[in-house]
Amino acid sequence: MIRPKKSQEKPIPSPSPPKDGGFSLFGVLLAFFILGVALLSFLNLMIASVRTTGLATGVSVASNLAQREIEFLRTYGYDYWYKALEDNDEVPIVQVDTVISQGGKYVKTTKVSFSNLQKGTIQLEVDVGYRDPRGILHHVNLTSLLAEYE
Repeated sequence: MIRPKKSQEKPIPSPSPPKDGGFSLFGVLLAFFILGVALLSFLNLMIASVRTTGLATGVSVASNLAQREIEFLRTYGYDYWYKALEDNDEVPIVQVDTVISQGGKYVKTTKVSFSNLQKGTIQLEVDVGYRDPRGILHHVNLTSLLAEYE
């Protein structure tokens, strides 16, 4: 008896998702969420860094202005300031200036007076005020004493 040959053709498989290791929609969304949280944290760090840099610039400029003014006042010497204070009836000499530097406005107050710390000394005081980028007022204050040279 002759039997018919079995068909060598394979049956057509039913459609199913590929199993080649692709990403699921949930996995992609989760990855984007984690990346977004990381970028927001980095953005907050950058904003804090810019604010701190602005504050440091203000302190540096104000300190430099105050130091420069103290050095300038000291160049006149004790005798000059002693005579100036005597001529002014021993009332402190005060001068206020506005200085524009590094894109900021600085108010410099200079005061020369007889010192209460020790008789015969003259106190030189410089206060520099400025506002930081957030509008908060800051001051840098330097004081120096001049004594009579013998």
